[in-house]
Amino acid sequence: MFLNRNQELMLKGEFGPAVQKAMELLVALGDAIGAEKLIPIKSVHISGISYSTIGDAGLSFVEDFASLGARATVLSTINPAGMDLIRWREMGVKEDFHSKQLRIINSFKRMNIKTTCTCTPYLVGNKPERGSHVSWAESSAVVYGNSILNIKTNRESGPSTIASAITGLTPLAGYHLDENRKPSVYVKLIGVKVASNLIASILGYLIGREMNRGIPAIIGLNVKNLSILKSLSAGLATSGGLAMFTLIEEKGNVQDAPTMKIDYNDINHLLMDYPLIEKPDLIFFGCPHLSLPEITYIVNLLRGRRLKKGMEMWLFTSRHVYSECLRRGYVEVVYNAGGKFICDTCPVVMPTYLIKGRKFITNSSKAAFYLSSKHEASVSLLDIKTCIKEFTERKI
Repeated sequence: MFLNRNQELMLKGEFGPAVQKAMELLVALGDAIGAEKLIPIKSVHISGISYSTIGDAGLSFVEDFASLGARATVLSTINPAGMDLIRWREMGVKEDFHSKQLRIINSFKRMNIKTTCTCTPYLVGNKPERGSHVSWAESSAVVYGNSILNIKTNRESGPSTIASAITGLTPLAGYHLDENRKPSVYVKLIGVKVASNLIASILGYLIGREMNRGIPAIIGLNVKNLSILKSLSAGLATSGGLAMFTLIEEKGNVQDAPTMKIDYNDINHLLMDYPLIEKPDLIFFGCPHLSLPEITYIVNLLRGRRLKKGMEMWLFTSRHVYSECLRRGYVEVVYNAGGKFICDTCPVVMPTYLIKGRKFITNSSKAAFYLSSKHEASVSLLDIKTCIKEFTERKI
């Protein structure tokens, strides 16, 4: 792989041991994926933040970089932690977990990396201009970035994004190359109206499960709602290795690209995998983290209502969005209805002991998949409006 003079000096340690270690990692990765060279990037988003996900080995990896004096050279943000950094006791997080999670967060702070703790970096200021090369992990953000923001990134890992944050570089391969960003499968929707986050999430999941690799071109899906596109991105990233999709008006002239058809029977079959369970006890929205428009929609549905006895509601979002919710009075409405906001984290990356045995209702296929497979929780899929209608009642 070609390195310029400045990059050679980085690799030789002329820029310090942290940069050298990061360069060694990127060079090895670049050689493994056949990259011609390393290129500059505009921003980084790092995954593998929760102690529940990375454990002691990941903690040591992050602390080692911080102890070497590593510093981010480009805008860098991080994924959700395993707990709300302020209300962790209220959540029931154990002291040992809290201590180790804070060590991870503090290591990123020492590296001049913004501790945003969200899976939606584009909602908290990490939104590079169109066409920018970036290094992002977090699969749903990668799909959204490539497809909606028109930035260029591969599905990176936690270690590779840390290395990119330190060096400002990433290997030129995969989705950084225009020839690798062309559709490989056409998707035709038969009578499917994608008008909710739930349907978008399921549609993405079905496409990802069928394709696993490649780029789907969805025909005639004229959706401008960014929240729905966010849910579509998350679904695509959950069931396969996809990193991008495109929306087109009609099928192009590429005759050798196959066509996949999806109708309401396909949607309903997946819904049947997550039927309404008996006596659910927890409503969960925010996978990926809720945007302000999504929370506005939920708040308007909750006004004058309260959760039925025995039900809880958790709304997950970034602390950045939560601050705006406080300013608008949304937090008070949610708490008066019996719900609560939780920041910095997500049930997918929380400790299993907080999740196992719970009976969830959610509108996210990604959440349903991981809550049931990773945490052994019972999960039902419902759209937001139906969920609030069924499990709240008017205040007297």
